[in-house]
Amino acid sequence: MLHHVYFLAGGVASMVAESKQGIAVEVGMVGREGLVGASALLGKEAIPLRAMMQVPGNGWRIPVDVLREEFRRRSAFQELALRYIQVLLTQSAQNTLCNRLHTVDQRLSRWLLMIRDRVDSDQLYITHEFVADLLGVRRAGVTVALGRFRDAGMIHHTRGYVTLLDMEALEKTTCECYSVISESFQRLFE
Repeated sequence: MLHHVYFLAGGVASMVAESKQGIAVEVGMVGREGLVGASALLGKEAIPLRAMMQVPGNGWRIPVDVLREEFRRRSAFQELALRYIQVLLTQSAQNTLCNRLHTVDQRLSRWLLMIRDRVDSDQLYITHEFVADLLGVRRAGVTVALGRFRDAGMIHHTRGYVTLLDMEALEKTTCECYSVISESFQRLFE
């Protein structure tokens, strides 16, 4: 049972679904634009997801009961929270589609761009294994894709760090999933 909802002021959390065998895949990503645990507003049962910080940050923790009470008041918070949950559903559906249909290069470039959008930095601290786990691919696939990105001048990477150099090339490499997800987040605040 979820006891708190987290509003991030910085950093990025991955929402991860995990099988009984311990195989995990990222189904969503939350930065300062949203909240971790949004599903708690919809009912007593929490969605079986695990949140893990992929980029360290800080934020605020609010008891679920307090937030549910505010949600029930049909306030501006409720309207914004429902719009945000709709965006999360779009992100989850698009990630599922992406994981099924697109290449490792496309998925990796989408993921890198989505992280960048949430941290406003071109330098990311990530490991190949961590990214592979989140994308549901083999570590070797991520290593090969990052090598192609480096050779094309899109990134520079050293052990544990990736610096994004050419956003335009990364955007050309990614699939339509990046724009679908990005546009849904942009509409959130219209």
